[in-house]
Amino acid sequence: MSLSITDALLACGGPMTENGGVWEWRLRPGPDFPGFAGHFPGNPVLPAAVQLVMARLLWQKAAGSDAQPGFARVKCTRPIGPGEELLVRLSPGRKGRLDCAILVLPPAADSGREDAAASEQAAVMTLLAPEA
Repeated sequence: MSLSITDALLACGGPMTENGGVWEWRLRPGPDFPGFAGHFPGNPVLPAAVQLVMARLLWQKAAGSDAQPGFARVKCTRPIGPGEELLVRLSPGRKGRLDCAILVLPPAADSGREDAAASEQAAVMTLLAPEA
């Protein structure tokens, strides 16, 4: 039996944490992550649809809800490959919206640090709370 994308993401990620209203989630989808299958053979790239699921999961944890947020804006700015460590960050935005960024963290051995300061932005999104 294969895992759903949601279950596979949760399996390759650490805990979702909150600090000062900003939520973060580190994860590392490996070469066997099902989201890479067929996208693209020989040069796997994490599909934007999977990145939307990552943002939704973090939003649901932050909101304490299983509701589906809306997306007002989505821009993928860098391909994400297998084994890259990601940081999904959700922070308060303007007009009650939430800003989400997916960052690719540098390898610890190359940078000497594991913080987001030396990261590359892979996607930015604006999330909308579902209508009550």
